[in-house]
Amino acid sequence: MRRRNSIQPNDRGRRESDRQDRAQTMQDYVLGISIFLVGFMFVLALFPGLLMPFESTLDGDTEAAADRVSAEIVSNFSEPAEPNVLNTTQLDQTVFNSSRSVAELRSDFGIASDTSLNISVEQLDGVARLNASGNPVTSDRTAVSVRIIKTGTSGCNPGCRLVVRTW
Repeated sequence: MRRRNSIQPNDRGRRESDRQDRAQTMQDYVLGISIFLVGFMFVLALFPGLLMPFESTLDGDTEAAADRVSAEIVSNFSEPAEPNVLNTTQLDQTVFNSSRSVAELRSDFGIASDTSLNISVEQLDGVARLNASGNPVTSDRTAVSVRIIKTGTSGCNPGCRLVVRTW
């Protein structure tokens, strides 16, 4: 006696009906893919904002100008025996002289005419500004270079901050 097939007709019918009764339908698939694509597009739309705090909104020239001016002031007006101790007489005559215009300051430091400049000496705690020259700061997008210095004035004990802002 030969067995023909171990699958009975009733078993075959049951297996086909199991395949037809599965839980996923075309509507479920389309809904799932749609939700996934909407979520993926939302993440892509927010992605540029994730990197925004780490990007500089200033061009390199503006930042370089602030660094260059602060470095020139410290190197040109420092006492020969003591670096970062500025000669206040020379500094007041050249940088903080009220009769000098901002255009003359820009020319002295080699800054482009369309760049605004502000130079100030402030106490370390930021309470008082001792000297200032140039334009008042009017922009949120400002490049700042800070150097710790000493001067002969009594307001700079133990030291002061030389702050150069360009925009």
